[in-house]
Amino acid sequence: MDVINYLLGYKNLKIYQNANMFNFSLDSVLLPNFVTINKNIKNILDIGCGNAVIPLILSTKTSASILGVEIQKDVYNLAKKSVELNNLSDQINIINEDINIIAKDLKTETFDIITCNPPFFKIEKDSHLNKSDYKTIARHELTLNITQLIEISRKLLKNKGVLAIVHRPERMIEIIDVMKKNGIEPKKIQLIYPGKNKDANILLIEGTKNGNKGLKILPSIFSHEENGDYTDQVKKYFEWGVYMSQKSYNNSPTVYLIPTPIGNLEDITLRAISILKKVEVVFSEDTRVTSLLLNHLEIHKKLISSHNYNEKNNKEKLLYYLKQGYDVGVVSDRGTPVISDPGYDIAKIAIENGYNVVGLPGPTALIPAVIASGLDPMPFTFFGFLNSKDGKRKKELEELKEYKSLLIFYEAPHRLEKTLKSILSVLGNRNASISREISKKYEEVYRGTIEELLIETKIVKGEIVIVVDGNKTIKDFSTLTIIEHVNLFIKEGHDSKEAIKFVATERNIAKKDVYNEYHRGE
Repeated sequence: MDVINYLLGYKNLKIYQNANMFNFSLDSVLLPNFVTINKNIKNILDIGCGNAVIPLILSTKTSASILGVEIQKDVYNLAKKSVELNNLSDQINIINEDINIIAKDLKTETFDIITCNPPFFKIEKDSHLNKSDYKTIARHELTLNITQLIEISRKLLKNKGVLAIVHRPERMIEIIDVMKKNGIEPKKIQLIYPGKNKDANILLIEGTKNGNKGLKILPSIFSHEENGDYTDQVKKYFEWGVYMSQKSYNNSPTVYLIPTPIGNLEDITLRAISILKKVEVVFSEDTRVTSLLLNHLEIHKKLISSHNYNEKNNKEKLLYYLKQGYDVGVVSDRGTPVISDPGYDIAKIAIENGYNVVGLPGPTALIPAVIASGLDPMPFTFFGFLNSKDGKRKKELEELKEYKSLLIFYEAPHRLEKTLKSILSVLGNRNASISREISKKYEEVYRGTIEELLIETKIVKGEIVIVVDGNKTIKDFSTLTIIEHVNLFIKEGHDSKEAIKFVATERNIAKKDVYNEYHRGE
């Protein structure tokens, strides 16, 4: 199946891929960023261009004409479609040819730059390879070996033209030797390591035809952190341009964040049911809970456990389905994924790899609690769960103390009393509401001041939403000097630096003016 992915970070370029062929990977992104390009470049040749990933990236760095040569017909068709998809046919030309043959017809000394991500592996005498397999041709030297590549490059490069190759580090000495024999002087090398304390797995090497001697070894790149994420060294090549623009319904593989009922099964939307039927697999916070819902809906899907403690480890499983062209669903036990529930890491992984992420509207506990609270709803601030430790919880509330917006918290029943006491201590005896078991048969809503709610809700069960009125206090500091105003905040427990910042904000004056006035009085 041919699918469209965003080519991350490159002006929202898109690219056709097919998992049965050979999807581009890190080496194909590093090479066009490694090769030396200047404003005088006129013509570039990319040998074995695959689905045109290198030509596409090069098109963002130069206005030079780019010729891509691809031997495999179906892969060539992907490349052709990718170029057309991005309206780059005037700059990039893709041809379906064997470079060994077409090189004889191309004019010598035509190209300023030749790039190639060639087959890495030699053919052993006892190898039993499927010579018609897309990936075998891409990986093994069936149609092009390193000597042929460099000899062809010598013929087609202009004097002082550049050849840039990505390859395996274990073949570095051989590549350097062949380059030198063909009058291409190695000028710079860079090694890529998959992680610390691991052997290098990618070699980037550039040579100049009839160039002067002198080899520069660039700083090594470590591609992955211990948790599998890209390092900052690599992230600079992936500016995550996909964040900037997403066409949500362009028939590309998509991760759907699907809200599920928070109490009443009838709360599920028709859209959610339709998407659950459509996706290939569902990543679920608790497969047992999701199974009950799907059985009720008479939907049968493969479920993969994905909760707060294993979500990041599901990266390869997620990408496997997306690379096959499948849509994927994500659900939490109740409510909307990501909102105080698992789903964020799955969404982030999909976005960083160029796939669409679509959030569906649907059940979530905070909105019913707000609209039933009887409190002025706009604006509101949703915080989620406060910290379970008393000191940290109070510190979080201190940061919210001056908010004039409605405040919304989630809480567990066994912590409700402690949380209400913390709210009373820090925010004061404000008007509030507590909603529990929203959308269920035993739903209840308590309304009153914090002190009244502490008495009314001594024993409650179920999932709880606390809604607290914003700070309605109108402060008049007109009778206070700046020094008195600062000291007022210091008496409340703030240090002088924080107090000066608060005074500047409340008086709408520059912080330095408050600082100068306060310290002048010392």
